[in-house]
Amino acid sequence: MQRQGRKISIEAPPNHTIFAEGLMLLDDTFPRAFKGQCSVDQVSFSGQGLQPNRMSIQATLIGE
Repeated sequence: MQRQGRKISIEAPPNHTIFAEGLMLLDDTFPRAFKGQCSVDQVSFSGQGLQPNRMSIQATLIGE
């Protein structure tokens, strides 16, 4: 299956409920061009040991 759509990268505080292949909804806090439903392609955490302090999300917009 091939993914199509706009790609988006998000840097955020860690949230352990976000995972690859999951769906997330970008709301009005994002610019209009990026609002809508996304399929999460990749999630990575950074920080010291078991205490992550940043999360990077790569996702593909799949709808509004």
